[in-house]
Amino acid sequence: MIAALALGEARGVTAPGLRQRAQAVLSRLSLPVDVKPRLSAEVLARLEVDKKRRSDAVRFVFVSSPGQAVLHDLGSMI
Repeated sequence: MIAALALGEARGVTAPGLRQRAQAVLSRLSLPVDVKPRLSAEVLARLEVDKKRRSDAVRFVFVSSPGQAVLHDLGSMI
């Protein structure tokens, strides 16, 4: 979730600051928010065979604002 929010913010899809808000809530609930250790090369390689893959893109769900989701196809730039 945090990785998707960060990617959405970087692409201008997710409202600025939403990732930080989500991290704060998840941290208070003692849930993991450390993204980098979880985005290993193995995990990223799995995107190549993801069921949401369409041709050369992966369909990704972004949260534009709380309660609002949008779909975007991401190419091999992930």
